[in-house]
Amino acid sequence: EQIITDAVNDHETRLDSLTDEGWTNFVGTWTATSVNPAIGDGAITGRYRRIPGNNLIVFEFKVLMGGSTTYGTGQWYLSVPVTASADAVTYGSAGSVYINDTGTTSRAGIVSLDTSTRITFDTVGGFTSTSPQTWTSGDHFRGQIMYEEA
Repeated sequence: EQIITDAVNDHETRLDSLTDEGWTNFVGTWTATSVNPAIGDGAITGRYRRIPGNNLIVFEFKVLMGGSTTYGTGQWYLSVPVTASADAVTYGSAGSVYINDTGTTSRAGIVSLDTSTRITFDTVGGFTSTSPQTWTSGDHFRGQIMYEEA
């Protein structure tokens, strides 16, 4: 009887952890291969959580361009909140990114681990200050990636 009670209690605890929000806010560092962009009066927001019972991280982010945002040069990167495992980088953990060209169109892209400490973005033509669009105030990109932590 005690074994059954312990099993039920353990099961309830696990179910509670699945419904617990458990999110932690995280503002990533936005960089580029040549000259780093600067968010200015735009905003970088994000949050992450560990999936209960294993070592997977879910990371959600948004980069909103402002009037004084500068876009740097070269491919863009965003730091991740928890260092990824070597396998996550090797085997290409990836997610999705939504790109909003305000008042014009929206696009889809891919976000993937570039190193154990940062993600990169890709669409046809890359993800830079002028691709997949010329970025202006109000434009944004947002996405999510899940990866194994180190």
